[in-house]
Amino acid sequence: MATKTNLNIKQIADSIKNGKWEHLVDIEISYFYTEDESGKLKPDPSKRFQVRDFYINKDFVNEKVEYVNSTGDRSEIDIPTVINMPDGNQKLDDGSHTLDIERHLNYGKYGSGAYIKAYCVDYEKHLGGKDSNAYGLGNLLNIKTKEKQTATQDNIKNHFLQMIAEKNGVKLTDEESDDFVSWYQGKVNKHTLGQWYSRTPEGGRHCIAKEYTDTEKHEIQKFYSQMRKYRDYYVTFPSELEHAKTSILGSALVKAANATPQKNNILILLYCKNNEDTKRMTGKDGKGDSKWKTNLERDYSKVSELTNLNIEYEVLDWEE
Repeated sequence: MATKTNLNIKQIADSIKNGKWEHLVDIEISYFYTEDESGKLKPDPSKRFQVRDFYINKDFVNEKVEYVNSTGDRSEIDIPTVINMPDGNQKLDDGSHTLDIERHLNYGKYGSGAYIKAYCVDYEKHLGGKDSNAYGLGNLLNIKTKEKQTATQDNIKNHFLQMIAEKNGVKLTDEESDDFVSWYQGKVNKHTLGQWYSRTPEGGRHCIAKEYTDTEKHEIQKFYSQMRKYRDYYVTFPSELEHAKTSILGSALVKAANATPQKNNILILLYCKNNEDTKRMTGKDGKGDSKWKTNLERDYSKVSELTNLNIEYEVLDWEE
């Protein structure tokens, strides 16, 4: 086993961001991708640590690629960070967008054999063999840095929940909470941590178990859009149940009208945020008969008749 280091993840992140981390390796870009059925490369989630909230913003990548191609200026592109795992494989901990930018910049020059430099962190030696430290390091490296999209609340919450899981549900100590808050530079406070903990099974506030990150919502929207059943539908981005008859409905009508070609069918995707929402779906007897559902379907029917559009809805699963 590798000898452990006394550095914490904040110190490691600072060392990397300041360019002082001494562990550099050559990585092959294609290693972190897999081929789809058409032979095109797509990110391989098994080779990346931020699987729970992983989403490539293609517009962001294209913008940076065009900038480098037109100016030759690569100063806004940082070095990615990989983690050496105990089984000998590597996982990308920071730099999904960096890697995609480099993939496009190197396309056609070196084929699948393009290599770039990456900072290397050892899972056992530097991170103490904990996934939570890997999540945390990736988040800290994504705050206010060059070509990165900053760490989101979902990213930070994933880090927090992983720490709780590794403590078998035990609440963070005051010292651990203070450290966690200091890592994220005002993005989170101890009250937020208390709210997050209260929504865990050990926290006592029995909120719904199933939650969806923004990345998962994007993937779900894409999944429904690609279904044969809904290929002629405008499919909305999943929204909370409380917006079913307000903002999401209005937005869907406008976007369907402006779609090319124009859409005459709309599928509104909804999800439950809390226990009150689940009761709206299951009814008081838990059998699915509720006044809320009846009224929603009646209102959607009336709007469909008025606009001559077919409006349907789906509610995402609220159970793990």
